[in-house]
Formats: sequence, structure tokens, C-alpha cells
Amino acid sequence: INCKDVILEDNDVTKAIIEYVSQATIENLVVGASSRSSFL
Repeated sequence: INCKDVILEDNDVTKAIIEYVSQATIENLVVGASSRSSFL
């Protein structure tokens, strides 16, 4: 499995993800988040 961590910065999160996936010809996208807040 070939994986990359990507950080996208934009005011519109959905738009940023769609543009990145379109430009990078991504076939499978896995999105996740921590269940705990790491900034306490």
C-alpha cells in the first residue's frame, strides 16, 4: 500500500479536498479524524 499524509489549507474544506483529488488523480481516499482532541 502506497500512502501519503496531506495537509490542505482552505476556507472551504470540501472544495479543497475535491480540487486535490481531481488534480492528483486519486483513486481511493481515506479521511479520518482523532476521536480525542489533541489540543487540550
